[in-house]
Amino acid sequence: KTYDGTNSVVVSNWGSVSTGISGEALTLNTGTATLSDFNAGTGKTATASGYSLANGTGGLASNYVLSSTSSTASLDIAQKQVTVSGLTMSNRTYNGSADVSASVSNWGSVATGITGETLVLTPGTASLADANAATGKTVTASGYALANGSGGLASNYVLTSTSSTTTMDIARKSVTVQGQTVGTKTYDGTNTAPVTNGTLAGFINGDNLSLNQSATFASANVGSGLVVTATNTLGGTSAGNYVITTQPSLPSSDITVASLTLTASNATKIYGSTKTFAGTEFTSVGLQNGETVGSVSLASTGAASNVGVGTGSYPITISAATGGTFTASNYTINYTNGSLTVTPKALTVNGLSVSGKTYDGTTTASIDLSGATYTGLLAGDSVSVNVTGANFASANAGTHAVSLTSTKTGAQADNYAVTAPSSLTGTISPAPLTISAQTKTMTYGASTLPSLTYTTTGLVSGDVLNGALSTTALTYNGTAGSASNVGSYLISQGTLSAGGNYTLTSFTGANLTVQPAALSYVAGTASSVYGQAPVLTAGTLTGLVNGDTQASATTGSLSFSTTATASSGVGTYAVTG
Repeated sequence: KTYDGTNSVVVSNWGSVSTGISGEALTLNTGTATLSDFNAGTGKTATASGYSLANGTGGLASNYVLSSTSSTASLDIAQKQVTVSGLTMSNRTYNGSADVSASVSNWGSVATGITGETLVLTPGTASLADANAATGKTVTASGYALANGSGGLASNYVLTSTSSTTTMDIARKSVTVQGQTVGTKTYDGTNTAPVTNGTLAGFINGDNLSLNQSATFASANVGSGLVVTATNTLGGTSAGNYVITTQPSLPSSDITVASLTLTASNATKIYGSTKTFAGTEFTSVGLQNGETVGSVSLASTGAASNVGVGTGSYPITISAATGGTFTASNYTINYTNGSLTVTPKALTVNGLSVSGKTYDGTTTASIDLSGATYTGLLAGDSVSVNVTGANFASANAGTHAVSLTSTKTGAQADNYAVTAPSSLTGTISPAPLTISAQTKTMTYGASTLPSLTYTTTGLVSGDVLNGALSTTALTYNGTAGSASNVGSYLISQGTLSAGGNYTLTSFTGANLTVQPAALSYVAGTASSVYGQAPVLTAGTLTGLVNGDTQASATTGSLSFSTTATASSGVGTYAVTG
């Protein structure tokens, strides 16, 4: 059983008696069982007494007597469990230690539950899981033990746990800031004050604690003698264990003006228009903390509509910044002018035409400006177009594109960007041409014709005609009689052509005259002796052409004679035929 402060026991089996005689059993009447020592322990002796016999089955109690009216047995008495309660703590300030034994206000007690018995509770130590400041931190008290108390023996009891828990608060330790100084600053749109040289006092050596120095001006605006309030904070891994309970008193300081540059944005306008400014065409450098300037005053001598392009730009003056979120008194404002550029006005030229021309072998074109119109020209301005070059895409007769180059002229020409046609269409008409064939001659029986030539009127220098003149006269081709007989034959145009660049207005033909060929009759050389009549040999006929023969080309017979006779003296005499 568990210790209960009494000597009572619970008997689980009172035992029995054996008669030793077959067929006879007795009933055992029980009495009481008690302990002589009821303290906790093992092998304790329990004595049951007051036993008696009663008749049983087949057995009479009167026939038997108990050898003893008592009996003993052993049992264990376990220690009674008691629990620590009532542990209480006093809150304390952070000191860097997790041992809080000194802050225990009541280590607690144990109740035995048995009247007249108390015990003494011996404490151990109390600690935290960590030393950091916090509220409701768990405290564990450990190492409890029991000691004899009034009427109670510690050996009869055992603690359910040798530790107990409760909570307590660890307050942050106060530190102070020393030696902090304040400087002046240039306006930046915030009330942050520059502070330096501050150090911390009152923290535990070895802790990771740093000072985040900060302070604020009473106003973010420029001023002198402004009140400065310290707003320092703590940093480092130990910052949660400390607090600055009182910020240091700091001297007043100054915020000086910031530099602000406002620059007018460059602009352009078209000649003939008036430039107006909205007051927002500027850029800023130096505005603080996201501040803005609403508008400025802008003006330029080039803004009027009659101001020309000129050779440069016109200044845009800037002044009088206002509006937005900035306060002018917080800045020294520097104004930088911009520039206004006047750009030429668009001027479109139409109505130009190409003057037609007769083919002359060149691409040069003439442009008719009499119908020119100028779209975009302002009243009173003088601008015109001067064509400096015009060329057909081809020099040949026909309709072709004509490329133009031009310049602008006039008193206000520089104020305009002139767009004139760069291409038109024009026509080159064919040139009139006359051809005259030249008279030619050839000898009967010739194997080649003479060169058939001609003269022209209207042919452009360097041009040549295609094809050739023709004639009805024939040449000898190796076949007898193939050549034309003596006479006149027409020279005609044949295949001669000047192409599409000319219109042939007239052709004058000519004659080719076939003249007789020359025949030569040559006598043969003869000799004789004085006193003998000369004997003449046959002569020769040369010059026959066109396959002709003496028989086909001549009539009569060929004969020769001389004046020499048999009586003629020695000498040379002509032979005639």
